[in-house]
Amino acid sequence: MARAGILYSDLANAAARLVAEGKNPTVDSVRVALGSTGSKSTIAPLLKRWKVEHQDAVVDIAQGLGLPGPLLQAMKGIHEKLQDDVQQQLEQARDAHHVALLAAHDATQQAEDEKRVLQEGKAALSTELDQVRESRTKLDAQYQAMAIRQAALQAEQDGTQQRLLDRAAEVTALNDQLTQARTQFDHYLDAAAEQRAQERQAAEQRVLRVEQELAGLRQQHLQQQVALSRYETRISQLQDNNSQLSLQLQDAEKSREACRTERDLLAYQLADMSADRPVLLQKVVQAQEAVTQLRIAMASQAGQMEVVTGQLARSDSNLEESDQLHLKLIEERAGLQARLAHCEQREQAKQDGSVQT
Repeated sequence: MARAGILYSDLANAAARLVAEGKNPTVDSVRVALGSTGSKSTIAPLLKRWKVEHQDAVVDIAQGLGLPGPLLQAMKGIHEKLQDDVQQQLEQARDAHHVALLAAHDATQQAEDEKRVLQEGKAALSTELDQVRESRTKLDAQYQAMAIRQAALQAEQDGTQQRLLDRAAEVTALNDQLTQARTQFDHYLDAAAEQRAQERQAAEQRVLRVEQELAGLRQQHLQQQVALSRYETRISQLQDNNSQLSLQLQDAEKSREACRTERDLLAYQLADMSADRPVLLQKVVQAQEAVTQLRIAMASQAGQMEVVTGQLARSDSNLEESDQLHLKLIEERAGLQARLAHCEQREQAKQDGSVQT
């Protein structure tokens, strides 16, 4: 990622300095001029904007390097298309990442809300259980009070035997009712405790499930961040490959210009020999045949250069084929240079033989 502080004005100043020095402002050269800082994915769109605003200066630099106008326009179109495709892919990846982040945030918020509701329910259940326990304590106190009363009645039994006999049935009934009430109350407490335990267990399970879902969402977030880093690395590699192909095309064009110069020199020498020495007509015919072969080879090389230009337009899908074709062009150029050297030696030998004659 680019560091904070890389502005369009900084890039424009660096590109202007490169143009003033007669250099072509590319992503790599501008990055070096900025002090080897900033990522290529950040510099590329800013440099594209600067080239659009200063198109004349870029054309002058390209013409100074010896590139033909049509080839320059084709390279410019290819470069702009690659930049647009890369920028579009980067924006799509960022949009997808942003949408995923929003979805993860919403899911996380929803999970937090559900967890908070469950915690509140748990607190309410705990409060209710405390109230039930308090009620049971009160009932136990009441039972103890009734037991004390029963003991007092038992103490009065000696003095009030007749009254005790009258009230014996009543006391027995009260004892039965008390026992039954206590049994029912114990059963109610056990059922309430079991129900609260089940509800508490269910609430804990829901909280655990929500925490697991939250962990899964966080893992997806990390995976999306890794995928975004891979996209940025792929974009940087594509930009580097594009720069390498541009340099290779420039080298091939320079080799073509050198071959043209050598061909013109041979043609001039043949014309001079034809005007000054008519007796060497047969030798001139042979030289013309060599020149014709050379022209055929040059035409073949020009066709191969057009193939290289077409392959450059499809550089996203067949970079390896472009490299192989470039190696082939280098071998053919070496062969042409060897043939030209051989022709020069033959012409020199012919000239030496003519002078001696």
